[in-house]
Parts: sequence; structure tokens; C-alpha cells
Amino acid sequence: TEWNKGELDSYLIEITRDIFAKYDPETGKPMVDVILDSAGQKGTGKWTSQSSLDLGVPLSIITESVFTRFLSAMKEERVAASKV
Repeated sequence: TEWNKGELDSYLIEITRDIFAKYDPETGKPMVDVILDSAGQKGTGKWTSQSSLDLGVPLSIITESVFTRFLSAMKEERVAASKV
């Protein structure tokens, strides 16, 4: 499309457009409204962060992503906080 050319040309904008154009075949709703907004965990990021602390190695990006997953899992609290 024209708006995503020149200075605005961006892969992320392009795939975002593609994602927003998808619809769930079962409900007919936009896919972004059907996908749960809560990330699960397997524990590998937490273990990696703990190991980095034990070894005295900074690993802030992975540790922050673990914190973000914790917040993501707190759906009820996020909904309540959004009303404040």
C-alpha cells in the first residue's frame, strides 16, 4: 500500500496490517480479539535469570521479559488496574 512506502516502509507495519486483516473462522471476529492476552511460561527464562544472578552475569533483557510474562499472567489485576 502507498502509506507503507518511502520513509514509512516497515516490515513491522506490514505484518501488523496482515495480522489485523485476519479473522477467526469459528467466530468471525478479528483474530486479535480472539487471542488470549496472557502469556504462559515454561520456566526456562526464570531458570536462565536465576543462573545469571548466581554467576554474577547481567542478563537484564531476559529477566525483564520474565517480569513481563508475570504481569501478562495477572489478567484480573490488569483489568482492575485499567479502570483506575
